[in-house]
Amino acid sequence: MAGLLNAAGLVGEGRGLAAVNLMDHLNDRPGWKCLACGEPWPCATAQERLIEEFWAFPSILTIYLTAQMYDALGDLVADGQMAPANLFERFVAWARKAAVAPEGDDEGRSAG
Repeated sequence: MAGLLNAAGLVGEGRGLAAVNLMDHLNDRPGWKCLACGEPWPCATAQERLIEEFWAFPSILTIYLTAQMYDALGDLVADGQMAPANLFERFVAWARKAAVAPEGDDEGRSAG
């Protein structure tokens, strides 16, 4: 991404696009890297924030991430790359695991 970082932590393309706050760990298409940290998206921080945002609706998070996975697949293949073998794990599997067993959520569970 060829943008400029300013003192507020914002990146601007200079083409009339809205600035992106680097604290927002968003995807950078078509490469699907995190705009803030450069890790494959969703990075660990994005995963945490998505779980927080969708905590009451884990099925909606799964639907959203599945759509993102298919967008990533389309972008990566169109760019001439091989489709990564771990797309499901990268985009969806972690969220399903988090929905089944949220970290630190032992209340309300019965052994049985």
